[in-house]
Order: sequence, then C-alpha cells, then structure tokens
Amino acid sequence: MTVLLNFCFAQMPLHKIKLTVFADNQPAIHCYEKLGFKCGGRFKDEYFRNGQFIDLLAYDLMRDDWLAN
Repeated sequence: MTVLLNFCFAQMPLHKIKLTVFADNQPAIHCYEKLGFKCGGRFKDEYFRNGQFIDLLAYDLMRDDWLAN
C-alpha cells in the first residue's frame, strides 16, 4: 500500500484518495488508519449481509497529509 500511495501522490496529480470499508472489518480499518487515512463518515445500515445490516465507513487521505509523513 505504501508503494501505491507514494506513486499516486508523487507521480500523479491526485489531491485525495477515498475508500469505503465495512465497519466490522477491523484488520482493514487498522491498516488504513496506520497509513494515515481518516474516517470521514459512516453510512448506517448500508449493506445487508448474513441476516444483519452492516455500516459502511468512508475514509480519505489527503496528499499534503501523506507527503508530510
């Protein structure tokens, strides 16, 4: 992920990278937050899976934040 983010921000004119993740996917959430992604919102009961509704979290990472680290 670090190589990909370096390429996106250093070689491409991207200002922001956005992603969504299921709220119960703690390994992915931990990875994204460790890389510097910030949670910008929650979509309540966005998906119905295995008999229950699951929230979806929206994350983003700004170019300036990535390059500062």
